[in-house]
Amino acid sequence: EAMTLADRIALMQDGRIIQYAPPREIYNQPDDVFGGWFMGNPGMNFFEGLFQQAHDGAYHLPFFAQPLRLNSANGNVAQLTLGIRPEHVKVSTTQSGNAVLAQVVDRAIVIGGQTLLQLKVGELTCKAKLPAGQGNGLGNEVWVEFPLDRVRLFGADGHHPDVALLVS
Repeated sequence: EAMTLADRIALMQDGRIIQYAPPREIYNQPDDVFGGWFMGNPGMNFFEGLFQQAHDGAYHLPFFAQPLRLNSANGNVAQLTLGIRPEHVKVSTTQSGNAVLAQVVDRAIVIGGQTLLQLKVGELTCKAKLPAGQGNGLGNEVWVEFPLDRVRLFGADGHHPDVALLVS
C-alpha cells in the first residue's frame, strides 16, 4: 500500500533507513541489493561477479550477447552485481537484437494473468514476468534479452557503486 499511497517511502533494513525516496525511485533505482529484492514480486534478478574484461576494454558476460562498456574510474569491476527486474527481461520465440538462448525451467500464471518464467541461461537462472497472454505458446527454449537501460549495478557491499554502464 505504501507504493500507491505515499509520496516518499523510508525503506529500512535491520533498523536503519537505507533509502528515503519516492516509491517509483526506490522501485526503479534501488540504492542497494536489499531494496531491489524487497520491492517487487518477485524481486530483482541478481548476477554476481561475472565481469571478464577483454583486450578491447569491454566486459563480457555469459548472458549478454553484446560486450558492455563501463565507466569504471574507481571501484572493483570484478565484484559488481547486476540487477534487473523480471518484468524488464525481454522474452521472444525468435532471435533478435542482443538476445541469447535460454531454457524454460518452470512457468506459472500469477495475479492478473501474467506469466512468470524461471529461465536458465547457460549456468545462470533468472525470472521473467510477461504480461497476460504473452506467455501462451512458448516452448521450452526462448530468446531472452536484458535491456541495458533497465540494468542496475551494485558494488561488493551491495550498494550502488561509483561505476556506471555506458548505454549507447
